[in-house]
Amino acid sequence: MKKTCMVVLGGAIKDMALFRQRLNEADQLFIADSGARHLLNLGIMPQQVYGDLDSLTAAEIKHLEEGGCRFRRVAAEKNDTDSSLVLKEALEQGYEDIRIWGALGGRPDHSYANIMLLQLVFEPEFRQRYGGLETARPAVILEDGDVRIFLPRRGQWIDGEKGDYLSFFALTPEVTGFKNIGLKYQPQGGRYVSTFPLGISNELMADKAWISWDEGRLLAMWIRRGENNDGLY
Repeated sequence: MKKTCMVVLGGAIKDMALFRQRLNEADQLFIADSGARHLLNLGIMPQQVYGDLDSLTAAEIKHLEEGGCRFRRVAAEKNDTDSSLVLKEALEQGYEDIRIWGALGGRPDHSYANIMLLQLVFEPEFRQRYGGLETARPAVILEDGDVRIFLPRRGQWIDGEKGDYLSFFALTPEVTGFKNIGLKYQPQGGRYVSTFPLGISNELMADKAWISWDEGRLLAMWIRRGENNDGLY
């Protein structure tokens, strides 16, 4: 059975109903600092909280302590972020399906840093865990109600609904040999480059789409189509 977990960070969460559902489905929770506040607001006492605890109030820390919560404290001045610490812990424990909540909203530098953390699975220490096989790496997804951000695999089917947006960005200087089934647009020459966001706002023509490519590293963002997500920039 696939091992699933949730990483809960302190950013905004819009879809609390889906958040509750994911909490119930997860085999384990990894809570970073003020991510504990999301659980406390739902009346849930976290078992353990990671980080330097600089984003929790003294009253919240006391409440957590009195509730039996354990702390994995680290120094505030460190060569890492709390988000990175908890994601590394989830990867080291071998979880195959990792859903990250509270990663977006608030400071744009924090949101960007959390998106870049998706690439941790390619670091040598973790690549070695699954033999360097693309198909064996864990699925790590930044999620909220109307968005999923992830590093797709070659030859992957992506679920959604007809009309949803599916945007692609090259994390390497270029991604080549891109091909798809079920999307509205195919990039010219099957190529995305990191210097120009050509892959934004592609559309699903059915309830799922298949993608693959030859070389490069690709970031995907699925956005549910709706009145709050249809703006053009």
